[in-house]
Amino acid sequence: MTSNATPTSTPTPTPSRAGCEITTTFNGTIVDARSVGGPATRAADATPWLFAGALVSLIGAGLFTAELARAADEADARAHASQGPMPRDATPSAEVMEDPSSSRGAGLIDGAAEDDPKGSFDLGALAAALAAFRYTTLSRWQSEARRLARAEQALAGVERELRALRRGDDERARARWLFEEFISHPDTQVPAVLTRAWIGEGQRRDADGAPRDALSAYASAYTSADRDEDRAAALLEIARLFRRQLDWSGLAAALRTIEQLDAGALDHLSRELADLRRDVAFGRRDLERAAGGDPRDARARLAASLRAATKRDYLDRVLVWPLPGARAPLDRYLLRGARDDVYGLFEVRAEPELPVARDFPLPSPRASVVSLASTGEVFVITVALDRNEARNTLNELTPAGLRALYSWDDSLVQSAAAVDLDGDGQEELYAGTGANARHVVELRRDRDGAWSTREAFADGESPGSGVNQLLGGDFDGDGANELVAALGPWSSYELQLLRRGRAGHLETRARARLGNISSLASFRHASGELRIAATKTDRYRNSRLFSRERPYGEPAGLYLFRVEGDALEQTDYFAVPRAGDDERWVRSGQVFAGDLDGDGLDELAFSDALAPTPSALLLLQTDAGQFEPLVLGHAIPRAFVEVDGDAGAELLLDLRDGSAPDSLWIAGAGDSTLPAAVMTDERDPLGPPPTVDAFGFERAWSEARELASMGLLGDAASALVGLAGRVSDETGAASALTRAADLYEQAGDERRAGKLLSRLVEGRVGVAAARRGALRWQLRQGRLAEALATVDALLADSAVTDRAALLAERERLSPIVAGDARLDLRPGRPLDAAWDVAAPFALQRDPVAGALRVHSGGPRAIASYPVTWSGGHLYFEVELGLERLEWSSGLAISLVRESDDQPVLTISAGARGGAADIVAQLGCDHPGWGPFIEYSPDELRALGPSPRFTIRAAVVSGAGAQRRCEIWSERGELQLSRTRALGEHALHHALHHALHHALEPGDYRVELVSRGGFDSAGQSLLYRVTARGLRPRAPARGDPRVVETSARQLARAYLDADINGALVDALAGDDDSLQLKAIRVDALARQGRRADAQHVLSNIINAGGAPRHPYPREAYMLLRRDPVLFEPLFRASLGPRYLELVMTAYGAAFAHHADDPRTQRELLHLLRRDVEGASPEQQQELERWRARLLRLAEADEPALLGDTADRAPGSAEPRAPAHVVAEDRL
Repeated sequence: MTSNATPTSTPTPTPSRAGCEITTTFNGTIVDARSVGGPATRAADATPWLFAGALVSLIGAGLFTAELARAADEADARAHASQGPMPRDATPSAEVMEDPSSSRGAGLIDGAAEDDPKGSFDLGALAAALAAFRYTTLSRWQSEARRLARAEQALAGVERELRALRRGDDERARARWLFEEFISHPDTQVPAVLTRAWIGEGQRRDADGAPRDALSAYASAYTSADRDEDRAAALLEIARLFRRQLDWSGLAAALRTIEQLDAGALDHLSRELADLRRDVAFGRRDLERAAGGDPRDARARLAASLRAATKRDYLDRVLVWPLPGARAPLDRYLLRGARDDVYGLFEVRAEPELPVARDFPLPSPRASVVSLASTGEVFVITVALDRNEARNTLNELTPAGLRALYSWDDSLVQSAAAVDLDGDGQEELYAGTGANARHVVELRRDRDGAWSTREAFADGESPGSGVNQLLGGDFDGDGANELVAALGPWSSYELQLLRRGRAGHLETRARARLGNISSLASFRHASGELRIAATKTDRYRNSRLFSRERPYGEPAGLYLFRVEGDALEQTDYFAVPRAGDDERWVRSGQVFAGDLDGDGLDELAFSDALAPTPSALLLLQTDAGQFEPLVLGHAIPRAFVEVDGDAGAELLLDLRDGSAPDSLWIAGAGDSTLPAAVMTDERDPLGPPPTVDAFGFERAWSEARELASMGLLGDAASALVGLAGRVSDETGAASALTRAADLYEQAGDERRAGKLLSRLVEGRVGVAAARRGALRWQLRQGRLAEALATVDALLADSAVTDRAALLAERERLSPIVAGDARLDLRPGRPLDAAWDVAAPFALQRDPVAGALRVHSGGPRAIASYPVTWSGGHLYFEVELGLERLEWSSGLAISLVRESDDQPVLTISAGARGGAADIVAQLGCDHPGWGPFIEYSPDELRALGPSPRFTIRAAVVSGAGAQRRCEIWSERGELQLSRTRALGEHALHHALHHALHHALEPGDYRVELVSRGGFDSAGQSLLYRVTARGLRPRAPARGDPRVVETSARQLARAYLDADINGALVDALAGDDDSLQLKAIRVDALARQGRRADAQHVLSNIINAGGAPRHPYPREAYMLLRRDPVLFEPLFRASLGPRYLELVMTAYGAAFAHHADDPRTQRELLHLLRRDVEGASPEQQQELERWRARLLRLAEADEPALLGDTADRAPGSAEPRAPAHVVAEDRL
């Protein structure tokens, strides 16, 4: 037989083996023996087979088959015994793979003779024919039946054992091994059984919280199946998982594949398939199709209500607030948005096009709007931000514009709410702040109209976390309002229900800890209750509060709560919509509530606006209070508005798929139609299969293509590799492997892609296609010499049709391979004259390490080197080591365009996080795209002292232009590999940014940039900066940045540790920069000339600083560079102000790194003695620092606070007291 699916109108073959085919017809059974035995025996066998057919007509097909089965059973048992059983340790129990017995009566032939009414049948001839048939022809057919029975019993037993092995990690590992043994055993290679086995494994993996592994298992189930019923079962599991993950593009592809199956296999799935079709229609924004079907269906009504739409001018980053109107319902809204990078508030009328009535420019994009329903007043809190210092201003919105009422210095206000908590009919006004204060303040107005602020919580009760949003309402239905706070880092990470207590302070009534909660909305539930929707994102990790495995807390998404007594009860959770291979890290989220379909129940809308492919999650509330999730693809919800006077609200949408660029749409009102999404994921990922004369090749190719269309690229590639191994046709195998390499490439599996392509290039067929794949791979990997050789090989092929493109590629590669377009900076060697060193005190050459030590402290450019780029490929690579990273510190190496001083490509290493959970973050910053990797302190230490990394940012030009970021450890282990096509996943504002900062030929400079604040310190070793595609550029004649001066001589001598007192004196000048003064202080102190050093240090201190940092950054850098050397100098110069300097310089270290022994040693040395003239408050703070450090150090006070000598006069190196390490390393 050559077909797995037989039409019902034709005879139905039963399993056949050894050339015998038993075909069931409407009239009985025909035994076809035309191909039994070899050519020489077929004629002799014909007569017995005629007698066998006669016997079938006498006793019936059923009894005949049963008798044959009995005899075949005996032969099969013997054959099975020779194969050996499945390994006993791979089975759950002894009986799992035993051979069941199912023989039918032994006297069938005798019975047939007795039943013969004529009694004239030649049983001798029949017996001979039957014996030959039993033992030579049908034994293999019965063996297959027996094999199926054994495999089914084995599966049942294995699944029993697997259910028992699901308690701990060790047992789960054994369960995985047991399953792999089962599916690889020869006795289980039965398609139906393998399909069921893989489906069960997928369900187990899904239950274990591994949905991606579950999809791979379901993909294996699909490719194992040989019947459409089994294929449908596997595909349905894939579709269900995609739907649960809200992966609407994968769901659309899975549904397309299901609908290609035989209709008979889908009869029992009609209801579920109809639901999936509607889900896909919503995902594509095909609202006309989504509105079809039963008009009583709530989803159909919703689609119909959203189909009409109005387009309006685009505003980026839109937020909408209702304004108290002169009449009800509300007739005005206030939009905050950006137009041409100018931020403002726009008062719009509640009409379909939202026409602007007035606009109010804003001093900054940060603004919070609150309105008082009791008075009709509208207030706007604006923020003027300088780093973490903010000047907040309360403004009244008047017809003439914003009128400032009150300003106060604080951390920036992130949210505000007006709610009547005390029941007096007048709303209280609350504002929540972010870093660094992280508290809630109440804005109060006295009888004279004067405003002031006070802490909203009583002393010691403040949550100490960033307040992302505040929301008021009566959530427990008792007639009194509550205030809900969405809290983020670094202490709470909670949703808190607050009430006004005694003395008017806020008190926490209930809490739910999720992680960073980014936004809130209240919605009316079918029960009549006012409930809470909260969005949780993957930001601000805290592994101490949560766990190392889940440092961001609960899964990101939308959480629904109700207030039950004094508790917040979670009622539902919904994941963030995704599309295909979108990264799962959810960075943003905002939720809105409104009644879309006019049924009196609120719907919810939510999205991650910063996702690569943002999509809107709509939650449709049913009459029972349940929510049905629907996804609008490539759309970001901005607000619910009411603009047409009907019962249902309209939804303001920002479309992100190119269907309507630079526009907002009001869905639900207007004369236009909301455009369907522009789908880019429905292209054929493999193309048609090659013509190959091999059974099942086309079917297997189609299955791989369908898996790839669902985004299961690795599974599709594995299926093609398996297919190539099963066919003898070299062309077919080469085509399958070439496509598999393409899929591995798209999946980011560079190792497998490269391995396959290397094999193919060395083969005999399909070499041209393999070479093109190899060229792409070589360009991504930066193997440019190999890429040039591949181009030459392709050009040597007379059949190529794109010779012009290949010649252009050769032109791009040749100068790089020849070494004409290369940059190789080794800063561990003496720097050449082209270097412009702006901050020499931040640099020290380490000849032993062969690197340049870079100290970061505050944002500034440290040094730069001029280069030029002529276009083509660019591979920018940095090798650096991390010696010390404190919160917010870091080093960036950027390629900066000279024409506008804009960085267009950056490689960075820095510290992020908060509280005590600081991570090292390494990555690449391309315009509009910045992949990175994070290391916890434990992970960093596991890589060794001063872990060393190589980071490469590449721009591959040409037809398949790509951006790429790769990071390797010192041992050559690939840590991160990300590739993105130019322009892929570009948001409106991100696309504008990307185009503005796009790479173009011209003059650039490689720039070293320090990151962080004055209160943090970082220390890195820079080993090399290399680039292929860049050329060194000679500075222009007379360029002041490279003119040799005494200052440059002093800086170069200091950098090379070739400095002495005579040189310091010779090159001293009153107009020295603070950097050069710091160099002189350092050099003089190391020479033992303390009086001279003290004098220069006083000049630095007196230069002044900023309000929060009263001294220049060089003062903080000196203390952090060598606390033992400079502590006595600063004590002498500052007196009581010494404590202020220390606590500012070590602010981040004390807050985030107090458990670091190095920080403890340094601070305990600096604070070992009291400070003469310190105030009681300063002394109290000093004792607090000491106590915490001692507690963390787990040491006794005398040993740690013992006095230490400073440096021996004239010594360049400090003595090494027990609590100070001379050479610190991370």
